Parts: sequence; structure tokens; C-alpha cells
Amino acid sequence: MDKYIRKKIYIEEDKHDKFKELSSEGGPFSSMKDVFMAAAILGYNLGEMKSLKPNEKRDIFDKDVFDEHDLALLYAVVIAYYKDVTIIEHDPLGEVEKFANAGIEELYKLVNNDGEGIVNLVEEILIKYS
Repeated sequence: MDKYIRKKIYIEEDKHDKFKELSSEGGPFSSMKDVFMAAAILGYNLGEMKSLKPNEKRDIFDKDVFDEHDLALLYAVVIAYYKDVTIIEHDPLGEVEKFANAGIEELYKLVNNDGEGIVNLVEEILIKYS
């Protein structure tokens, strides 16, 4: 399976500050990985994917930060979206990056809306997806 996973995880350069802010000290997430996963799941739930601009992307961490449970969740999202298990043979993390690229703007808005940051996100999840 590992042969299908590339080493680096990418985001668009102009969105890096949002990822960084959401995972900084005092931010609602403890790591960039957590922000990335939340943005990816939110992008999936919104049904949105946005390809990264090839010349405007940067790596934010190695794929090794994902444990087996993280990868299982991310693969499940990609498989559910495409309704085809063979998609994991074709750069599944690249597909997840597209979800995260689409979801980061909404995640940032939810967390920074009036209210209590992460509480806004939890409420949104409970209202829309439960």
C-alpha cells in the first residue's frame, strides 16, 4: 500500500497562514495535521475539491505524521467520494489535498466567526452532519 503514498503533503502557499494560525499556540487545533484533516473532511462534507496550483504549493509535513487510523479515515473519504476502491492506487493523498484546499476557507471562517472559535465548528458539525 505504501507504494501509492507519496512522501510530502502539500497545501497552497497562500493558504499556509490559515493552517499555521489555526494550529498555533492558543489556536483551536494542536497541529497542522489536525487542521489539514479537519479541512479535508469539511471539504468532503461540502462536496468540494479544489486542485492545488502547481507553482504555488508548498509541503507542510511528511506523510509519516499520519498514523494508520488517520490514513484509514482519509482513504475512506476518497473511496466514498469516488465510489471506487481502486482510487487509492492513484495518489489518494493528492485527492485529500484537494478536499483540504477547498475546506480550509470554510474551516477558517467557522473558527473565526463571532462566538467561541472551535465551538462554532462543533455546532456546525452537529447541526449539519448528525
